[in-house]
Amino acid sequence: MECSLSSDGSGAAAHALSCNFDGNSWSNACKEAKLRPMEETSLFFIDFEASSLWGWPIEIGLSWISHGRVETWSSLIRPRPDWSDSAWDTAANRIHGITRRELGLAPLASNVADTYRNIVGGGQVISDAPDYDGAWLEQLLEASFPLENYHEYAAGTFSGAALDYLYERLERSKPPHRAGPDSARLATAWLRALQISRSSQ
Repeated sequence: MECSLSSDGSGAAAHALSCNFDGNSWSNACKEAKLRPMEETSLFFIDFEASSLWGWPIEIGLSWISHGRVETWSSLIRPRPDWSDSAWDTAANRIHGITRRELGLAPLASNVADTYRNIVGGGQVISDAPDYDGAWLEQLLEASFPLENYHEYAAGTFSGAALDYLYERLERSKPPHRAGPDSARLATAWLRALQISRSSQ
C-alpha cells in the first residue's frame, strides 16, 4: 500500500490512499481503508480509467471531503474473465500508461466493488463524465448505480465567485489521466468553491 499527503494549493490537504493487492490477500491497512469515511461525508467524486471508451474499467478513483481536506481512495481492477481482450485499446493505453501485467496483479473486480460499496454507503456520487463512468461502474458492480453530473450539480450548488473559481481551478489543474488524481482534482475544486461560498455568507 502507498500513502501520500500533499497540499492541493488552497490550504487544504489531499490525502491519497492507494490499495495494492499481493495476489492473495489485502494488507491490514488496506482492510482498514474499506471502512466508510466520516458520517458527515455524503458526496463522492468518481473517475475511471478504462481499457477503451467502449471497454471495461481498469482503475477507479473516489474522492470525498472530510474535515476540510480531500481524501482519495483508488485501486487498479483485475479484469473479469468475461471482459473481452478485444476492448483493449493501445491508444488509451498510451494515455493512462497502465499495463496488462499490472492489471493481472491487481485486486479482483469483486473486491474492488466491495470496497467501493463500503466507502460510499448511501452517499451521492458525481462524475464529470457520467455516461462513461456510469457504464464502467455498472460493469464493476454488476448493477446499475446512478451518478450525478458534476457540472449540473455544481451549477445547482454554487453561484457567482464560488462557481467561477471552481472552473478556474479545474482549468489550472489538467487531468493527469489516473483515476485517483483525477477524482481528487474534481473534489479539490469543489472544496475551494465551498470555502469561497461560505466566506461570502
